[in-house]
Amino acid sequence: MKIHRLLSIVLLCGIVAGCSSLPTAKNKLAKTWSAQDVSVKDRAAAVKRCFKPGTEMSKVVKVLGTNYVKFAPSPAVIAAQGPDFPKTAGLMYYFGRDFVLIQTDAPVDGDPLKGKFVKAGYSAP
Repeated sequence: MKIHRLLSIVLLCGIVAGCSSLPTAKNKLAKTWSAQDVSVKDRAAAVKRCFKPGTEMSKVVKVLGTNYVKFAPSPAVIAAQGPDFPKTAGLMYYFGRDFVLIQTDAPVDGDPLKGKFVKAGYSAP
């Protein structure tokens, strides 16, 4: 009888925990991403917490939205920045005059949407 009661309690707790309304990482990101009073630094940090390097960009865009501008550094910028400057295409999401840059592994002349997530950065205010 005690075992049956214990199993019932464990089962009930499992159901309650499984149905809890705790937000997932992507829900937290979506909330941070769309908030009015969040800095681009905090938005980029939220993106980095949610997506691991190698995540398909279609999954990233599904959460962040399609209001991006495709970005690829010009050869002059790459040369001026030196050999360690990333030679990849990315997506820029603007928030006023500031932006979050989503770096991908897509080549400069490629489509960043076909690449994979590398990291998120932001413009210096």
